[in-house]
Amino acid sequence: RGPVGIDVDRVKGDIAVSDFENHRIQVLHKNEDFKGVFGNKGGDTGNMKGPNDVKCDKEGRYIVADTFNHRISWYDHKMEYLQSIGRKGSKAGEFDRPRSLAITTKGN
Repeated sequence: RGPVGIDVDRVKGDIAVSDFENHRIQVLHKNEDFKGVFGNKGGDTGNMKGPNDVKCDKEGRYIVADTFNHRISWYDHKMEYLQSIGRKGSKAGEFDRPRSLAITTKGN
């Protein structure tokens, strides 16, 4: 329900899709078979509220724009939570509903 962001893991070829209305990320194998899902609705660590985008970095981590939690979160290649940055606000390190992400060729 409501897939809005998509990226391909350049390391494994997996496809990550942000499933906005189900508050999770779904991951498919490159042959499009289901691989796994991570995230649940909520504001606690590792949970999501309306993830709008997902990107895969060169180390196989998933980076999520967790829109209504006003943060950016990282998950490892096993889909386990690593860390988050941000909270609601307009100061440095704060966000107001982040919606998209970009990763440079250097992985930043």
